[in-house]
Amino acid sequence: MAVVVTTAATVECAQKGTVSQNAGPVKLKVAGAAVSLCSAISGWTTAGCQAAAGSTKSPCDHVGAPTKGTATKLKVSGSAVLLDSFSAPANVGPAADPVAHTVSVTKTASQKLKAS
Repeated sequence: MAVVVTTAATVECAQKGTVSQNAGPVKLKVAGAAVSLCSAISGWTTAGCQAAAGSTKSPCDHVGAPTKGTATKLKVSGSAVLLDSFSAPANVGPAADPVAHTVSVTKTASQKLKAS
């Protein structure tokens, strides 16, 4: 079982930019922090992406739909919760590098709630 991601978790892009989570409507909390929902991820933004200046990679600025790591059984208001194994593309577009432009959890804040 994986740990459920909350807004207290640290989420970064592959170039060490920090991701600001928008929790959306808060209906479930773990240790005082809102659970991160798949449906809210489209409102997440990144800052401080260190994509190399002058390279073909532009800095990450927004997050796309998760490609893995969403709960299959635990949902809040019909939306799957994100698990600590989640990954999502950043800067979705034709020129985006799908490997370099991803976001993922780098540190979970709580291990009190697990799901699959």
